[in-house]
Amino acid sequence: MSSGALVDDVSPTPRGKWVSVGSEQFSTMAEGKDNLKMMEGGKWKWDKSPGDGRTQSCFRCNAHVDCDRVLRVHLVDGVFIIEGKGEHAPDPNLKRRLNSTLTFDMETRVRESMDQGGRSAGLAVALTNSKVKELKMSGKNPEDFKKPEGGLLGALKLCKSVRIQPDTPFGLVS
Repeated sequence: MSSGALVDDVSPTPRGKWVSVGSEQFSTMAEGKDNLKMMEGGKWKWDKSPGDGRTQSCFRCNAHVDCDRVLRVHLVDGVFIIEGKGEHAPDPNLKRRLNSTLTFDMETRVRESMDQGGRSAGLAVALTNSKVKELKMSGKNPEDFKKPEGGLLGALKLCKSVRIQPDTPFGLVS
């Protein structure tokens, strides 16, 4: 038997194939993307794989480190469906990007505080208190990390010149 015959006898694995995720159909790409972004934990980032944004948009899982899970909104027979391929990686991703200052949880807390009328001074105190707690839990003395101008080394501070989003009056810097 030749090596070519062995390849022909092996059936293709569904591993790299797109499979339908759910049975819902959408009339617009925007509806499909909104629903996709809420699926499987809701942490998705735009994927650079083929997609023109009109007939296909791909998103990669951002909830896990080096995750292979990809979902796409795809136009099929006049309706948009959600398809997926790949598996989720085991290690959770704590931050949105490698250079993110905030973890997903911290970002959520800051946004909620701002939405509920939190002020920059109150947020700065809360972020400093978080850093104090973190230092104490790791067995370090927070007094050793005080900066001469105030605050703690490694603690986040608020700054008016950087914006976290257009409608928020303060941004976060390290």
